[in-house]
Amino acid sequence: MRFGVLGAVAVLGLSGCFTVAGPTYRLYDGKRLAPGAVATIKVFRQFDRPGVVLLSVDSKHVFQYESMKGYPKGATEAARLDPETVELLPGEHVLRVAFYGIESHGRAVAGSTGQLIKMAFTGKEPPPSFASYRRSEDLAFQVAAGKTYLIDFAPWDRSSGLESVVFRVREVDPSGKAGEEIPVTSANGKSDVLEGEAGSDWLMAL
Repeated sequence: MRFGVLGAVAVLGLSGCFTVAGPTYRLYDGKRLAPGAVATIKVFRQFDRPGVVLLSVDSKHVFQYESMKGYPKGATEAARLDPETVELLPGEHVLRVAFYGIESHGRAVAGSTGQLIKMAFTGKEPPPSFASYRRSEDLAFQVAAGKTYLIDFAPWDRSSGLESVVFRVREVDPSGKAGEEIPVTSANGKSDVLEGEAGSDWLMAL
């Protein structure tokens, strides 16, 4: 099912993220455990900046977990790009995540990413007003019960292209402040660019 995402949230000044938080989803099998027995993972979202979406946990698409079955139930819910916050069992997991945003016409980033974005605008009369982009990778790391972690990215210079995006995972203290990075192994990086409006199906695809 395809729902347009960028058109739905452009009124909020989207440059890469939707800012209305959704519920916390349980991405493990079996009965629900107490908060102190699971790890909480959040992905970065901030007004008018690129954001992060969670695509899969341990090779299983997030929509296949029981708590997310039936999602999305409409354009508004799809535009929220859940899950933003999830609970996982303690231990090592592999999460596939994607960094995503929008480039306006005439403001393409450099390198191979820039070439892809320029291709999206080439030969179009009139040219499209923007192109959507994303960089997805597998991140392997350990999580502990009762802890909260934030998946975000190091400061990004768009002139270096999508291949320069560096994801990081940081533990969040009780006050909500993200601290030092924890060890992460990344693999299977992939960059994608789409002419015009990105739908939730494109943004959330593995």
